[in-house]
Amino acid sequence: MKTDVLTLRPYQLMCVVCRSGAGPDDLLARLRDDPGQPVRLVCAADSVYAYARPEAAGASCGGARFQEKRDLDILQRLGLVPGDTRPAIDLFERLFLEIPEAGAICSGGDAPAWEGCPRAKSGDYEAGIARGLPA
Repeated sequence: MKTDVLTLRPYQLMCVVCRSGAGPDDLLARLRDDPGQPVRLVCAADSVYAYARPEAAGASCGGARFQEKRDLDILQRLGLVPGDTRPAIDLFERLFLEIPEAGAICSGGDAPAWEGCPRAKSGDYEAGIARGLPA
């Protein structure tokens, strides 16, 4: 059986972990059902990924530039580049090892355009890691 590649923005990996204790989540269920699911990470780093622009995709929080920077920060910490495709389990292992806390990535700044996620310092992301998501 052929597994389709799931296309995600890098920040969505962190959001799945952060939301993991909040109830049912279709994306989390899909990744738990198939930890080998190929995931392609895309971001708005250039025009090739214009369809994934934050404002077009209903980004979860922060301004468009904050979203772009956060995606690139996550990719850099994971040692990946836009377009990399890896098994979901590999991406989560890297995420847990390289980004053990959400604050530095998701907090943002003082200006409205750089406002980060309100859950950045809630401890939800760290609790998700402690739960051992997605296995």
